[in-house]
Amino acid sequence: MFALLFFYFATRVVQAKTRLEYWLSAILTGLSFGLGFYTYISYRMMIPLVAMTALLLLAIDLRSRPKWQLLKKYWRAAVAGMAAFGLSISWLVLFFGQNPEWLTGRSGQISIFSPSLNNGDVWGTFGQVAIKTLAGFVSAGDLNWRHNVSGFPFLSPFVAPFWILGLLFLIIQSAIFVFKALKRPAGDMAYKTNLMRLPFFLLTAWFGLMLVPELLTAEGIPHGLRLIGVIPAVFIIPALAIIEIIGELPHLKFRFSKFRRRAANLALIIFLGGSGLYGLQTYFGTAGNSAEYAYAFRSDLTVVSDYLNARDRKQKTYLVLDWFSQQSTEYLTTQTNQPYRVIDPETLWSGPQKVRLGRFADEEIGLRLAAGDQVIFAQSTVYDSRAFEKFFPEAKLILKERNRFNEVIMMVYEY
Repeated sequence: MFALLFFYFATRVVQAKTRLEYWLSAILTGLSFGLGFYTYISYRMMIPLVAMTALLLLAIDLRSRPKWQLLKKYWRAAVAGMAAFGLSISWLVLFFGQNPEWLTGRSGQISIFSPSLNNGDVWGTFGQVAIKTLAGFVSAGDLNWRHNVSGFPFLSPFVAPFWILGLLFLIIQSAIFVFKALKRPAGDMAYKTNLMRLPFFLLTAWFGLMLVPELLTAEGIPHGLRLIGVIPAVFIIPALAIIEIIGELPHLKFRFSKFRRRAANLALIIFLGGSGLYGLQTYFGTAGNSAEYAYAFRSDLTVVSDYLNARDRKQKTYLVLDWFSQQSTEYLTTQTNQPYRVIDPETLWSGPQKVRLGRFADEEIGLRLAAGDQVIFAQSTVYDSRAFEKFFPEAKLILKERNRFNEVIMMVYEY
């Protein structure tokens, strides 16, 4: 979203018809650019994208006649944008200055340079990642249900051919843009003509650079979430290809204009209808009727949280759940002040004396149950109930909830 807003407001600066629109668009450009860094680590690839574009525009400006046409026109907007950018990113810079360990996230653990992942062959690993990544758009996509309809290509078979054509078109136009940017233009017309190719270069660079966060990792490839930065460019690219084709249709020499119109209309119906039906089927059909999809988004924790909220007895309620999944129940029971105490499921297999209560407990303490206490298991900890039954045979199963796939998603024991 912020990448799109950045390009949108930057375009508005160029198209501004009033001084107010010029300054406001410049400020919003800088704010959008800075706020994007609060979203996801792959957004940082916007830095080389913006820097590379600025350098190429300066190269074009230097060779223009007269010189520095762009700089004279937009330097004030650039200063205003940079000031807004500095303001919007200041808190994050301060935070990373105080907490440098958070700067890289877990990038080192999944990097292609990690010996545990590349098996001593960095370039070979990079090649495999690149092939799987590009293939993910048209053939075998991400298997993770949280990122994709598992195994399906990222693009529908209706859109994929136009994406391939559009990408080839953009690469050619971008190469021409860069070549002419670094070469002295023949005159003012050549200068303006090459600037018309700037959007093609931006899209190509946007797509290419936003691939980098995935290309430099070797875990879960193709990885839909790591590729999130390419989404706008990926859908603009086939749109451009379609526009080019439609633009050429009137110039094609068909023998009968009536046939031409019918053929174009039929192609449009097939494309739009097929693409729409494909999306509906994959999302509401394949994914919507998949038990794996329901579990990936932990729909069981909604049921568990509803039960916890209805019971609302914190000192008499224990939830067996790992810390990562517990974030959902914490959120969904906020209004009732999290009416439960947490049991780490891993400790259930060690006996009651080693069960730890609370995520932030400093030491392990034994679990002591009194009459009326309830212990709740979610879908991910159902199998841990066996250990609980072994150590607490007095506890009785009072509730077992199943989802529409007949899977057990919650078990409640009362002591």
